[in-house]
Amino acid sequence: MNKIDYTHAYLHYQLIASKNAIGHREFLLESARKVGVEGAAEFLENPNNGLKEVAFSESMKVNEELEKYSANISGVPNYMINGKHQLSGGQPPEVFMRAFEVAAK
Repeated sequence: MNKIDYTHAYLHYQLIASKNAIGHREFLLESARKVGVEGAAEFLENPNNGLKEVAFSESMKVNEELEKYSANISGVPNYMINGKHQLSGGQPPEVFMRAFEVAAK
């Protein structure tokens, strides 16, 4: 599991298990520390921090990826299965099972 997936899974678990609010700064900083994300405090102070050191073309790639992965997201959580099937918002297990069945075909 890469760092992005690990961070997502950790945050998702924490939000459900401990009823933490994702907008609380201390929760975000503690989560970032636990999953090994550096520079979280600086990023929360100014979301442009870190981007200044990146070349313009790299900055464009970051923006393209943000647009690509955030396009058509209408609820949280949002799940993309095989890059084709999307589930938005909280869903019962039966919906996931059906989505996996359809994606497997």
